[in-house]
Amino acid sequence: MIFVILIGCLFVIFVALTVMLAVIDCEGCAMITGMIGIVLLITFIAVLCCWITAEYTAAVFNRKYGTSYTQEEFFWAGETIKSLVEGTYSRNTIDLKIEGLK
Repeated sequence: MIFVILIGCLFVIFVALTVMLAVIDCEGCAMITGMIGIVLLITFIAVLCCWITAEYTAAVFNRKYGTSYTQEEFFWAGETIKSLVEGTYSRNTIDLKIEGLK
């Protein structure tokens, strides 16, 4: 969550810097900081969407498998957790049928 807040704060700082540079009549600098601000905004939205998705994924996964993973754990290592836990469950249900053995 701190990562999301940090990106949001950086976006606000760059917007304020862009406005300040535009007011003091430095269009080139204002354009550059404005572009950086737009990139930060896009990054902020992408990270925020992943953060919200991790919350729902953790809730569904914990309910399905009876685990207690947090939103933060799923944000950073969700695919790894899924492959480990689902792989463990699928290994327990392997049905071998070998011809010739009774």
